[in-house]
Amino acid sequence: MLRGLVIIVALSFLSCASAGTWAKRGVGALGAFALHEACHIVMVTALGGGVESVEWRGLGPYFNYAPGMENKRRRVVAFSGNVCTGILAEILLATKATQKSELAWGATAFHSVNTFGYTFSTKGDAAYFQEAGGNSKVWVNVNLIHATWIGTRLMLDQTQPKKDE
Repeated sequence: MLRGLVIIVALSFLSCASAGTWAKRGVGALGAFALHEACHIVMVTALGGGVESVEWRGLGPYFNYAPGMENKRRRVVAFSGNVCTGILAEILLATKATQKSELAWGATAFHSVNTFGYTFSTKGDAAYFQEAGGNSKVWVNVNLIHATWIGTRLMLDQTQPKKDE
């Protein structure tokens, strides 16, 4: 999470963004982070599980899920955070919201940076996915492809003329 925010701030500086711009982008990233975590809770609840406790590790929460949920469902829960922020990023890019809103830019950048980071992670969602019998190659490939796709589109989107629609 902290690494992702640092990268978003760095990208903002590289794009000659003002302090106000990168602050708004940081707030957008924090909103996407909250969505990511909320989606895990919604999905585990929808699939019949529950959260026994929450621990704070570093800058992010770690959910201790109630035992008894089958592995296939646990893998869905592991992917749900990135799926939610991925859907949001796709909508924001498709509607050109990232050209009009620094909050939208930050939320989209968070998804790309976070998903890219999970490509190389052995902790958090990645560990939960593997503990539930998930194939680590699937995890790496899906996250790497989508992170690259969204990140490239976000950067290309910034080179397009602004739309006042």
